[in-house]
Amino acid sequence: MAARHFLLMAVLVSMDGSALLASPGDDYHHAKVFIVSPQDLSRPWIDYERPEEIRIRVEGAVLPRDGVVRISLNGRGTDVAFESEEQRVALPDLEDGVHVLRASFHDNDGIERGTPAVSTFFSRRYLELIVHEDYPVAAEAPRGDGSAGHLHDVEEWDMGGRSWEEWGEQTEDEALVLRMWARRGGHNRGLPWEASKIFRVYADFHQQVMANQSLWSTNDFLIYRTMDRGMGNKLESLVSSFVFALVTNRVFLVDSTTIHHVLKPPRGLRWHYSPLADFLDHDFLYERSKLLDLRWQNKLEFPNLLCKDLRDTYQSQFLFVFSDQYFLPAMMHNIRYRETVRDWFGEDLFGTVARYLIAPKESIMSAAAQHYRAHLQGRKNVGIQLRTATMKGHDIALMAEGMHPFAWKDWVDAFFKCAYFSVTRGDNSSYFIATDNTRVHPLARNHLGSEANWVEHAVTRSTIAGHADALIDIVTLSLCDDLVITTMSTFGYLPAALSSIVPLVVTYHSTCYRDLTSQPCFHKWSYLHDASCYDRHSMVSPEVRFCGIYIPPEQLADALW
Repeated sequence: MAARHFLLMAVLVSMDGSALLASPGDDYHHAKVFIVSPQDLSRPWIDYERPEEIRIRVEGAVLPRDGVVRISLNGRGTDVAFESEEQRVALPDLEDGVHVLRASFHDNDGIERGTPAVSTFFSRRYLELIVHEDYPVAAEAPRGDGSAGHLHDVEEWDMGGRSWEEWGEQTEDEALVLRMWARRGGHNRGLPWEASKIFRVYADFHQQVMANQSLWSTNDFLIYRTMDRGMGNKLESLVSSFVFALVTNRVFLVDSTTIHHVLKPPRGLRWHYSPLADFLDHDFLYERSKLLDLRWQNKLEFPNLLCKDLRDTYQSQFLFVFSDQYFLPAMMHNIRYRETVRDWFGEDLFGTVARYLIAPKESIMSAAAQHYRAHLQGRKNVGIQLRTATMKGHDIALMAEGMHPFAWKDWVDAFFKCAYFSVTRGDNSSYFIATDNTRVHPLARNHLGSEANWVEHAVTRSTIAGHADALIDIVTLSLCDDLVITTMSTFGYLPAALSSIVPLVVTYHSTCYRDLTSQPCFHKWSYLHDASCYDRHSMVSPEVRFCGIYIPPEQLADALW
């Protein structure tokens, strides 16, 4: 992949007024540089197509007559020298995290003079806007509605004589992970027969459609697109979108650089969107498309998932689902689909679908399996998922010092204490640590000794490698005998669901409790309160529990919102 750079506009403006202009021969001790943007302690989004603008104001000197303004980033000098009042500058990619920008005036002898400016900011970038040469990502948003095509009903799907076992071979490491997922406790061991049948017939139908381009203009498709969120959010919305495609008889495709780089297509599915986008006429595609926005900040569409016939409501031939949420429970309580979905996938709904759909690349499975053999196998082990950056917000000043605000002593201690008492203490204990802050590692060693272990890698959402490393942690956690996870963290939900382990949860109050289920929690159930079909008494299941708050099962119905 060719190196990508973010363009940042730098605008330097000298103050008007002769009293502020330095004359030749001045020593410029009173020259001052001000960083107008990005402001100190701000949180700019770094976007390749809409570059962040850096604006700098200078007092007490005139550029370029008196000198230049030089830029350093995160303590390192750059070759950027502003010699005019307005320049365009290309900086290397900024990863998610805290950055310190320093601007200083240098006279014509190269000596730094006057007062420099410093701005500390927390950057986030739109990863999914990057177009990878192997996996083109459509940059235009779908528009308009069109007539619907039709897939056969599920009962009419035919296997075509293909054996399920013919789809792909497994390496030794992949086989280890899949065996661990299949044999772990939970509502279903392995893949339920009905689910296996559904996956087989759907995969065969999917292959038939994708292998024949003449069928692309007559069948209905659901195209899932990811957001710039963590791996937990991406995979939960991926699973939800796949079930949406199943119950509405659509061909499921994925338009995501991240997903295509870290996951293999599930057995029998050719789920890349790019062949469809390249083959179909642009106007034909977009005139028959609709964007279904199921992001956390959009409440409007969620009630439809609970109350409406989804084929009648969304009739466009190409339905693009843009989401960062686990919205499957809304469909699960829809009277049109709930019996069918339960019959297909059983009580372990998310885990059953996820174990089919989520197939990490071989390198990811191998890294997790090798760590398991070296540090966890044959020992009483616990996986600890400790997220220090919570959804309560970030304090930039604390982050600049390297520690997130919720990583206070009681908060961190609660994870280690919970893990310590979840196993019978002995010489063969082992504690796997997955965290978003490497400063947790020495704390873990202080509490748990040499039995604490982790996979060494950088922590970032800003690169494909960072997402792959996150998935290594998720798979390794799923191989542990027990789990201690962070409240309200979708990252922690994934290993619990994949392994059907009901995890221990550490709350914001530094307490620990055993959750009700291995199923992820539906964070946006409150969006459905005003839905026309909502019934707080009949629509009860563990997925719609109060996330992060322990409620005894017998009190669940009365406690639901």
